[in-house]
Amino acid sequence: MADNKTSTEKPPFYIRRFFLILVLLGFLGGFLALTVPSWRSWAEIPCIGFIGSFLQSFIPPSDAEKYPEGKVIADLRQHILYITGGIIAILTLLQTNWKNQVDRRKVEDDIQKNKNDHIRQVHAERRSRYTKAVEQLGDEKATVRLGGIYTLVGLVDEWLSDDALGSKEQQKEGQVIINNLCSYVRSPFPQAERIEEYEAHKQLEEFKSKDHGLLSDEESWKYQVLLERFKDSDKYNEPTELTQDYADYREEQDVRRTIFTEMSKRSSTFDKDNTARTFGIWSKFDFDFSQAPIFYSLDDLTIEKAFFPSAKFYGDASFARVTFAQDAFFHNALFTQDIYFFKATFAQDADFCTATFAQKARFFEATFSRRVSFHKTTFSHGANFIKATFTQDAYFTNSTFSQDTYFGHATFIQNAIFNNATFTQKAYFEDAIFTQNAIFKHTIFKYAIFTGVTFHKNAIFNKTIFNECADFYETTFTQNAHFLGTVFNQEADFFEANFKTYKPAFTRGSCRALFSAQADPQDYIFSVCKGSQPIDPGTARLLGKPFEIPVGAVLFDWDDETQGYITSEPAEPLDNSDGGEENKTE
Repeated sequence: MADNKTSTEKPPFYIRRFFLILVLLGFLGGFLALTVPSWRSWAEIPCIGFIGSFLQSFIPPSDAEKYPEGKVIADLRQHILYITGGIIAILTLLQTNWKNQVDRRKVEDDIQKNKNDHIRQVHAERRSRYTKAVEQLGDEKATVRLGGIYTLVGLVDEWLSDDALGSKEQQKEGQVIINNLCSYVRSPFPQAERIEEYEAHKQLEEFKSKDHGLLSDEESWKYQVLLERFKDSDKYNEPTELTQDYADYREEQDVRRTIFTEMSKRSSTFDKDNTARTFGIWSKFDFDFSQAPIFYSLDDLTIEKAFFPSAKFYGDASFARVTFAQDAFFHNALFTQDIYFFKATFAQDADFCTATFAQKARFFEATFSRRVSFHKTTFSHGANFIKATFTQDAYFTNSTFSQDTYFGHATFIQNAIFNNATFTQKAYFEDAIFTQNAIFKHTIFKYAIFTGVTFHKNAIFNKTIFNECADFYETTFTQNAHFLGTVFNQEADFFEANFKTYKPAFTRGSCRALFSAQADPQDYIFSVCKGSQPIDPGTARLLGKPFEIPVGAVLFDWDDETQGYITSEPAEPLDNSDGGEENKTE
């Protein structure tokens, strides 16, 4: 709204007293013009003599021959009248200018008023369209819902381009509409739930019809999961309108993906190397998809702010080749089906803390440009991080990997922290690169494969448990390699490993690596490559069985009689390998 102060401000004094000033000036000018001959006599009057003297100074001494006194007085009167008229003319011009300014301001105010009225009409019309579009989102027809979405998206753009509003007001108006779109994404869709349950039950029936002995490991695992899910399968009721449910399901997938597609068009863009970023017109909005049911593909889109805490992903949910422009939040999310983050790019932090991947999690060739956390994440059926790139710190602390896990050829540019993680099946790290510290403290492996891995900094495996195999064949350790308190239950293979700078540490003080006496002695291989720092060989004996293990390490076994573990004496260097007495400990 325009400021009307200029049209109502108080006029200056000469405008407010314009006519009085004109009368006084006219009277004064006439009076002075008529009284010019008396100026000399005024100088003799005591009270006003100084005035007379001042006026008299304007009359030059009379010179009858060159400039008669009468001529002087006439000229002086004429100049007095000129001056008086000039002053009056100036005042008149000032008064006219003031009036013109007032008139112009009134016109400007009228124009601004009309403009404001037009703006109010435009805003009212937008809000009317907004109300109608929101109503369309609840329509039974997918085409009507789509129309409502396009209307709302267009309204956001209109608010952002409205020059009559400040940037904060533009964002505020647009955010209201964004909140409605996010609310629609978060809304439940029962048909999708019914179809997901129907397809899962259908798969269970297919497994039941097969010869269980011919099922693959993966099929057997899925079969057990489905049996647990439908343990009361007699109570399962197949949807009565399955054909219509599928039709509604496909339509709603298109509708909801359209929302993300339109958001993607207005999100930030990146150059080829994902280094230079151009902010999109919707980059400053907040997006809330918490607890949303996602049953449709979001492949090949840009998601500005992926805020999906406690969301449920099932059906055709997928994020292949997606660019997450800002922080991506998936903490406590549930992924019930195979989920694809194939070649996804996380431009900022990624948070998958306490998320659950019930099926396969595929992060093949994904790029994590900032910090990523999978703290307490559950991978129930395989995780694939092959060729993934972790640019900043990567946290997999306290996570559980229930099936085979793949980190082959992955690159960790900063620290990789796997403390307290559990790998119940095979963990493949072959040819991975750890540029900074790789920390696996208290991690539990069933079968760990670090073949060809390069550790450029410290590799910490303190108090890690290798239940079946610790394969470090042709692994390169550039700095420290610590295996303090590490437990090797079966195979430990360091054949052709390369410890470039320091010997590996298997013991420090009372903290010693432990090797199971139940393993075949030939499964403990410590023949490092030529030019490597050695693993100092030593011998230890337990229950009459000799083993060659690193100096200072101990053998252990379970003792049924004492219901506790027994350990050998620390391994002695080969030159003093007479064997030590066994030492029983609880």
